[in-house]
Amino acid sequence: MTSLTKISTAGLVATALGLGLAACQAPQELASTVQEADAPESAGSTGAMTVAEVQGVVVGNTVFVRDEAKKVSRAQYFSPDGTAKLRAKRDGIDTVSGFDGTYRFDDRGRLCINYPTLPTSKKEFCTHMVLLGGGRYKLTVGGIFEQVLEGDRLDELN
Repeated sequence: MTSLTKISTAGLVATALGLGLAACQAPQELASTVQEADAPESAGSTGAMTVAEVQGVVVGNTVFVRDEAKKVSRAQYFSPDGTAKLRAKRDGIDTVSGFDGTYRFDDRGRLCINYPTLPTSKKEFCTHMVLLGGGRYKLTVGGIFEQVLEGDRLDELN
């Protein structure tokens, strides 16, 4: 019985030690993740574009995104009235899926896009945009705008 008590005690100590070590490390990792995800970002410190710059790129225009990982091409039109239209086409499938939504800019200067009927992913996401050059823009969430065309050009999705 004594050896069972020693084994149980040793197990509890090991578990407590493991939890203690995890508690010491996890807050740092969590804090850095939260800071990266939620800290207000200024255009100068991160390369993120200002709201006015993003508006100049997206409002009234169609952007094209290629997601190699998911093998999907997307086109999004951002109407001046705050509505957004998304068209997506998966490689090897001729069907184009369409979704209607809205967009806005939050108090942290991020472009927030909401497609309430999107079936498989987050309905709303907010992102900063960073100019890559050559007419390309990196999103902190959602990929890279590979091409921007003036007006509603959703029908040009390849």
